[in-house]
Amino acid sequence: DSARHDLRPARTNRPDAAVMRALGSDPDLHRLHHDLHRVQPSQRMGARVAGIGADTREVVFCRDTRGLGDAIMMESCVTEVVLQVEEQVRDEVKPTLYVSPSVACVYAQHPLEPDILPLSMFDLAKYNERGDVALFDLSTACAEYETRFMPKVRMGRPQIWTEHCGFEWRGRAPKLYLSDKDRERADDYARHTIHGDDGQGFPVIGVGYRSVERWRDYPYMNTLVTMLAEETDGTVLVFDNRNVAASFPPNVHVDTGLTTRDLLIMTSLVDVMVTVDTAQAHIAGALGRPIYAIYGPTDASIRLDDYGVPYEAPPEFKACGRQPCWYKPCEQRWCLK
Repeated sequence: DSARHDLRPARTNRPDAAVMRALGSDPDLHRLHHDLHRVQPSQRMGARVAGIGADTREVVFCRDTRGLGDAIMMESCVTEVVLQVEEQVRDEVKPTLYVSPSVACVYAQHPLEPDILPLSMFDLAKYNERGDVALFDLSTACAEYETRFMPKVRMGRPQIWTEHCGFEWRGRAPKLYLSDKDRERADDYARHTIHGDDGQGFPVIGVGYRSVERWRDYPYMNTLVTMLAEETDGTVLVFDNRNVAASFPPNVHVDTGLTTRDLLIMTSLVDVMVTVDTAQAHIAGALGRPIYAIYGPTDASIRLDDYGVPYEAPPEFKACGRQPCWYKPCEQRWCLK
């Protein structure tokens, strides 16, 4: 009960009126926005949503993604929808998530204690037979919205998902939760990796080295890591899941072998995260860490505003006339150079 109570105050961030102002005077954009976000959920983007009534006792979410950042952004939607369903039925409900096992750790230690099941186990017929379940398929909502609106994407994914489910977006920031045992693991990791006086009083700079999508990568990342290391008395922690073929100063620690859960835990050690558009940006934001975001084709404000943490990003690159181009980047990637 106390955990749920702590979740209820939500940060107001991007109200709908602000979204509509951002869309400007283009009548087509206003119409599309209305079509996608103001009709009944059962009519929207192929969603299958069971009705919510006084007898609703379980809320089920399905999401076909292996993206860690995606799973983190989804957390605020899951929490918001569950709490609003509980407000309607005036009782607690059980959250159940069907997701890829590779991202299930995002919901470890979550105050709502959701059941986390592999997507391969999802059986629609099982839930069709029950009248006490609300079911939400989040698989395509964001992709359909972003590809339809780009480059004028004006809403973050937490808001898209929440409104897709038919609920009010209240600006809830996505969060990750760590246990005391997790913090002990982080302290042990720090003793072995953080440079200088056991890490006490020295800055720790995290680096999200590259993205799974090459077109989001910063071409001068090795030079940047070296400069950061040379200008700090602390430690630069470089996170990646592939081999990093570079030689760095001794106060740079490159870790490419962390489990997904350990990556979340160790990111809690950083004072700031310098990152391209990849999972490390979302991990840092969900842990309340400041971010310097090296974004080019995608829009840093759309991806990071929802976390409510201090962040900076390079100014928009106006010369190409296309940025942010989202999923249709040019080969030259001028905005990242």
